[in-house]
Amino acid sequence: MRTHFRGLGFPAAVALLGVALVAGCGGGDSPGSAGSAGLSATATLSGNTVTVSATTDRSNMALVWAVITGASDQLTLTGSGKNWTGSTVVMAQAGSPITVQVFGRDSLGNQLGPATVQLQMGQFGTQPTVTGVVVSRETGAPLEGATVTLGDQATATNSSGRFVLTGLTTGITLEGVVSKSGFAEARFTVTVGVETVDIGRVSLAATQDVPPPAPVFP
Repeated sequence: MRTHFRGLGFPAAVALLGVALVAGCGGGDSPGSAGSAGLSATATLSGNTVTVSATTDRSNMALVWAVITGASDQLTLTGSGKNWTGSTVVMAQAGSPITVQVFGRDSLGNQLGPATVQLQMGQFGTQPTVTGVVVSRETGAPLEGATVTLGDQATATNSSGRFVLTGLTTGITLEGVVSKSGFAEARFTVTVGVETVDIGRVSLAATQDVPPPAPVFP
């Protein structure tokens, strides 16, 4: 896959490979599970998406969070309640171990966990995939919730600014569009091949909010 970036540089292509679950035994999309002091958790890897669920016997859970390590970006998911589920996109080389640690805190400040689940990255097969990170041009900070459209597919960036688009058609050149409220739109082009490529950082420039003109009275 050859990537052409207008006005933006990109690093050399790196492999992005999807996932098959390993939790002691088994594979595919079967869940791994763990428990610790009143908190139990499961995690599954399907494609390149990790989904984490947590259950506790306490009714006053003020905060539940999961820390995912081993991928290219450390990710944290947060929520609340007795039964909680969250998901995010991950990137890692094939065979890399992925660790999911789930914690909880009740309304009295008592902390539960961690409940730890071990996963392992598998193969993505031959699905062409494009990934990258959207950041603020002014600060360099990752932008969560930016919309990335490529061909007939669209996705949103996660808390690390990462986006992943899969299942693209090989042999064609597509123009990607990145947009987010409060920022100017950015574009890039990708010639889709059989491999996966990371196009690097896409910088969005903040737009200036211009106040309306003051009324003129006769």
